Amino acid sequence: MADTGRPAIHTPELEAKVLASLSVRSMVKTCKMEGMPCRETIYRWIADVEGFSDKYARACQERADHRAELIDDIADQVLTGKVDPQAGKVAIDAHKWTAIKLNPRKYSDRIDVGNADSKPFEVVIK
Repeated sequence: MADTGRPAIHTPELEAKVLASLSVRSMVKTCKMEGMPCRETIYRWIADVEGFSDKYARACQERADHRAELIDDIADQVLTGKVDPQAGKVAIDAHKWTAIKLNPRKYSDRIDVGNADSKPFEVVIK
């Protein structure tokens, strides 16, 4: 897909705008915003622009945090009757799933059993 009509040249200002958007919304929504590069351009920056990959990963972790925070707001709206409980459950499940996928170490229910080096424990029976 061509970058026709979209900014494709990396600049610090555009990078900051993209990362700020990605910290609270998906890449699909970010790329639909006016003045934003397309998905292919962002993926090219991840591969080619020094340091952008780490900043992108951090933005995804921030988006996971944002999603987790939205869960409290939705729960409050359900409890006050502003949101239908079934709609609230669907929204909460979607936010929870996304948070887990974006930052599984922080939001997954899975327990990682191991030592500080992430190696499994060795059990010795005498």
